[in-house]
Amino acid sequence: MEKHIDRIFTEIGIGNETFINTEVEYTDGTEDRRPGFHKMKLNDIYLRLWWGEATYIASIEKGFFKKPKTGRKKFKLLLGFGGLERQ
Repeated sequence: MEKHIDRIFTEIGIGNETFINTEVEYTDGTEDRRPGFHKMKLNDIYLRLWWGEATYIASIEKGFFKKPKTGRKKFKLLLGFGGLERQ
């Protein structure tokens, strides 16, 4: 059965495995993370700061918000691009 892409997120910055990486989320709930860019139809730009257990996100699409605590302590500072698969 072929997987269909739901959303794509490319992030640039410090805290992930590579300086530029892309997370692809599929409609079946699974996801795949890979280095570099993946072509997408852009619909969001965001800045994400993960400091300790708190994550703050400022997004063009969703505004500014804080995500619930994760239970893991990390530091990440990322510029992200969210979108859909190009047709």
